[in-house]
Amino acid sequence: MLVRDVMTTSVIAVGPEATFQELVGLMLDHDISGVPVVDRQGRPIGMVTEADLMSKEAYGDRRRLLYLAAAVWLGRESDWMTKAAGMSAGSVMTAPVRTVGLDAEVRSTAARLLTTGLKRLPVVDDDGRLVGIVSRVDILRLFHQPDRNVEADLQRVLDDPLLVPGGHSGHKVTGRVQDGVVDLQGTVTRPSHVRIIAGVVGEIPGVIEVHDEHISVDPPAKVAADQAGVIAAS
Repeated sequence: MLVRDVMTTSVIAVGPEATFQELVGLMLDHDISGVPVVDRQGRPIGMVTEADLMSKEAYGDRRRLLYLAAAVWLGRESDWMTKAAGMSAGSVMTAPVRTVGLDAEVRSTAARLLTTGLKRLPVVDDDGRLVGIVSRVDILRLFHQPDRNVEADLQRVLDDPLLVPGGHSGHKVTGRVQDGVVDLQGTVTRPSHVRIIAGVVGEIPGVIEVHDEHISVDPPAKVAADQAGVIAAS
């Protein structure tokens, strides 16, 4: 599954001139925790998050001026202190911004969010323009599917010869779904088909785990003949 299949397309974005108050208002009004900052061509140049704006409260009042002066004097001025003085998106945003392409795999994107600690990634097209945003919540929605929906998709996949080897003309595999876990059973004509079918089923939205240990190869004589042919040819 690709990022284009799960991303949010209605993205709230701002230019670098957006004011601090505008940013706060957008986050509260739209119940979001991050806003991409784009240039005039619509290309992401930064990201403003709740944490960026909270720096104003943490380090921005006059009571902390002495602490700030001491930190600067000692060469320990932090990014948060710098952001606290900002009054626009361009001055408080985190840059450069990490992005992801439309055709990136959801699996690798999920791993990227985890390893970087990010909650969201702007999605860009081939020209680098913002076309969506993918967040942890977007990916979690994949698992929030009723079993009946998963079962319907499972049947469609097992019947499709373009997705699995031969469709029902080449195998006799069925499946049951309970709490997102798919238990496959039946027969296939080649051992490699077990791995292929389980892999395709695992990509169905809502599938948490796939069990394929109840799939057997039938007929064994055909498989043995195929293997013998490969050995003879070599």
